Amino acid sequence: MIIDGIDGDALPERLYDIKGDHKCTKCNRSLKGKIVYLTTKTNDLSCRDFGTDKTPVESILCTIFEGMNKNLEQYNVRIPAATIKTIDKALREALEY
Repeated sequence: MIIDGIDGDALPERLYDIKGDHKCTKCNRSLKGKIVYLTTKTNDLSCRDFGTDKTPVESILCTIFEGMNKNLEQYNVRIPAATIKTIDKALREALEY
């Protein structure tokens, strides 16, 4: 996994700006262009919310998609990327107002 950190080293409790096509380990959404949190013990990348709004939109979306993915796993179904983007956009717009 290539992470473009401040000093190039993956250190615990650090935030990283993702340049490649990595996915959040919780919600399985793309992290490209986002600032994420790295857990070095498990090498997990997860969404972090850095908005100035009172509503933590990114955290809420991560939790929603994590739940959707867990529920769909029991049926051996994966949501297509285009559908995820559509749902993400609609939920983001609804939560930002």
